[in-house]
Amino acid sequence: MGLARVPHDADVQQLEALSQEILARVNALDKLVREHQPIWDSDHRLHDTLLRRLAIIERSTRPAEMVVASTEVNVATMATKLRDFLGIAGADDPESTTMSIGTREIEIPAWDTVILPWVRAYGEWEPAVGKLLEEVVTPGAVVIEVGAHVGIFTLELSKRVGARGRVVAVEADPINARFLRRNVMKSHCNNVMVLEVAATDRTGTVKLSRSIEDNTGDSRAFDIPTAAEVLEVPGLALDEVIVGPVHFVKMDLQGTDHVAMRGISRTIDEYRPVILTEFWPAGIREYGDDPVQVLAWFRELGYSWSAIEVPELTDAKSDEEICAAAEALPTGFCDLMLRARRL
Repeated sequence: MGLARVPHDADVQQLEALSQEILARVNALDKLVREHQPIWDSDHRLHDTLLRRLAIIERSTRPAEMVVASTEVNVATMATKLRDFLGIAGADDPESTTMSIGTREIEIPAWDTVILPWVRAYGEWEPAVGKLLEEVVTPGAVVIEVGAHVGIFTLELSKRVGARGRVVAVEADPINARFLRRNVMKSHCNNVMVLEVAATDRTGTVKLSRSIEDNTGDSRAFDIPTAAEVLEVPGLALDEVIVGPVHFVKMDLQGTDHVAMRGISRTIDEYRPVILTEFWPAGIREYGDDPVQVLAWFRELGYSWSAIEVPELTDAKSDEEICAAAEALPTGFCDLMLRARRL
């Protein structure tokens, strides 16, 4: 049986330097997110760099725990904090399970009662939306995905826009955001930036209500008395951090899509992106707004639309007709594809 190599002073110094650099970069990234700096200026290779450095440290210190401890470099604690920050699971993480969509393995909270069983039964999630992304999102595009959940569509968007494009994945729920970062990094999506905030029309604190039915895709950015849990999370009007053109916006916010859209009104006016938004009349009313007035506002923005589930349901119909037709669908909602009218 061979003996493990004991590091010399130079090894310890290298470990100390590596640990200090990782912590400095993690703190810088944390500050970037917290202060809502312009999102296009971030280093999209940072996650891979951190992961490589973490692996080096873990491999280097396994045979030398006592030496590392004597230098007061608590690598184990540092690695745990880094994993928590980046959303990386350990092999024994009891909260995580995996589901397969096409060739992708996606991690999701093991307690999910809606998306997880559906995907395991049918191997897909909202295929009509996936097909539309294939048609609309092109290489080099800049995309904002609001309500990214654990990244089911984020990974596809990353692939579609390619190395020259960028995706900003916005997710308010801290647990979902943790899994989102994990899936983004596992798939090496270096063109994706995760923003852990609630997209809204003004910057401040937002109440986030979690589903009493353990549906991880049904967190809502307002207070619901019957919620399983209500959190306070950062709210952000995305116009404050968007720099440069945006080509496509995907929204799925359980009744507050229009509120997040108000938060990007400048971006909409300036760049006229294609917008895919969920239109759920009951959810809009629960939030406290009128779904008919939401459709009227879409018209004021200079957009036309059609429902991807019912292509004949377009802006040619009255707002009242569209609202009634959406509520008559089995799901009670539809996804509207909004395109700027030509002037």
